[in-house]
Amino acid sequence: MSTTSDRPRAWNWETDGAIEGGYVATREITTRDGRDVALIELKLAETRELIGVWLSPHVLRNAFAEELRKRIRQGKTDFEPGERITIKRGAAKVTSASGNDYWPFEVEFEFAASSSAKEILLGKGAESEQPASDFAGDDIPF
Repeated sequence: MSTTSDRPRAWNWETDGAIEGGYVATREITTRDGRDVALIELKLAETRELIGVWLSPHVLRNAFAEELRKRIRQGKTDFEPGERITIKRGAAKVTSASGNDYWPFEVEFEFAASSSAKEILLGKGAESEQPASDFAGDDIPF
């Protein structure tokens, strides 16, 4: 594990705004208070500066985790080196159904994994094919 002393400058959403950069690595950083936090390293498109993006808001970490899950189903285990990733934080916090406030994030991946026909038609966890007769009588909206 890395320590906070050997990491790149952390991206500051308040002052730096949206980020676009090429993927370098995913690391786990141990903070000064002993917590392990995931960090994505990106090389900025314009300045080529190496930046660390903390994945501590769960909504941001979840966006990366969901994309990685899709890629794992396609036999990949990482993001592509140099892949352009764009992250934008929402303009204002929103409140979840459970009453917690959080910042929404929009993340775009240059090589985003697409869902297979199996995942779209049978569900992401489908292990076997659903018989065609199960689809008989479905209302088609067109």
